[in-house]
Parts: sequence; C-alpha cells; structure tokens
Amino acid sequence: MVVSPEGGTAASEVGTHTYDLGLQVEIFATPNEGYRFTGWSVDLGNTDNVDALNVSGTNVTMFENMTFMANFSKIEYTLAVNIVGDGTVSLDPAVGPSYPLGTEVTLDPQAGLGWTFAGWSGGLSGSDDPAKITMDSNKSITATFTQD
Repeated sequence: MVVSPEGGTAASEVGTHTYDLGLQVEIFATPNEGYRFTGWSVDLGNTDNVDALNVSGTNVTMFENMTFMANFSKIEYTLAVNIVGDGTVSLDPAVGPSYPLGTEVTLDPQAGLGWTFAGWSGGLSGSDDPAKITMDSNKSITATFTQD
C-alpha cells in the first residue's frame, strides 16, 4: 500500500494493491508547491529490499505485505537580522527565524534614543521604513543605525 499525506502525492497508485511475489514495483513521490520530499517510511515490511528510500522515485521488490508512506516537509528559509548601531528591528510575522516559502515579512526598524535608521544591507537594500521581503531563500539582513 502507498500512502500520501499532506504535502504531496505518492504513486504507484495510492491505496492497497496486490502484486505477485518477487515483482518489482516502482513508487514515486511528488511534493506539492512549498514542500520537499524527505523520504519513505515503511511499515510491516523488510526494508532490506528497498533501493534508496530517500529518493522520490524508487523500486521495491515485493516479498511480503508492505505499507509505504511518502514523507514531506514544508520548505522553510531562515531570516537573520543583524544590527549595526543602536536600534531594533521588529518582524511581522514574528515567528522566525524560519519562515515557509513565500511568506512576506515586514521589517520595522526602531532607532535608539539619539540614533537614526540609515538603511538596509545584505539581503535587502535601500532605506524603506518599514520594508518588506518575500522568503524565497535564506536571507541575512543588516539594519544600520547612525548616531545623531
């Protein structure tokens, strides 16, 4: 049997099937957008006959009843915010340091007393206050504050 949880699809056909003893069956896992395939889980079977369970398409020789679960995880990227000078940066949403692919994050700089926000560098440029980024890769951003 091949099981497909949230995050993607699995085939050969999802469901319970009967195969002849010794038959090689090819199984596939295809992640949905925003997910990655992380491997197969096998239940009620001998995993010694499975070629490369961490590959999305693999061959399995049927020697006994087996259940295969395709495993997927959300693609997430890290956001590192560095500060130069005296100030802070608030993030919205503030769930970091990891965000799912496509999340729009607002960065709002607040200068310390006697300091002024000067701009962004690294994975963000300019001096927009606040600024927005879309998480499509790991990002390291520096907020620079200058003394008045």
